Amino acid sequence: CFCLARTHSLSQYTPICTHCGLILCDLQPPSCTCPSCGEALLTHSQRQGLLNRLDEELSGVLDAEERDKQRKEDEERQRLMVQSGGGAFPTLSG
Repeated sequence: CFCLARTHSLSQYTPICTHCGLILCDLQPPSCTCPSCGEALLTHSQRQGLLNRLDEELSGVLDAEERDKQRKEDEERQRLMVQSGGGAFPTLSG
C-alpha cells in the first residue's frame, strides 16, 4: 500500500523503509520487502528482536486469558456453592 499511513495506521513494526524512506502503513507486513524499492524492511537482528517481542506479547496475552478463565471458573464454582446452600451439608433427595 502506498497510502503513506494516511488511510491506514502507521506500521508499529516497520514504520519507515530505511533504504528509500517510504512511510509504511499496517497493511505492509514487516516480513515482506518494501513495495517501493524492494529491499528487506528488517535486518536479521531486527527480525529476531521482533520475533522475541511478539513471543513476549503472545505469552502475556495467553497468561491474561488463562487468569481470566480461572477467575470465571472460580466465580462459577462460588456461585454454585452459594446456590447449593454453602456446601456445609449435602442436599438430600427424596
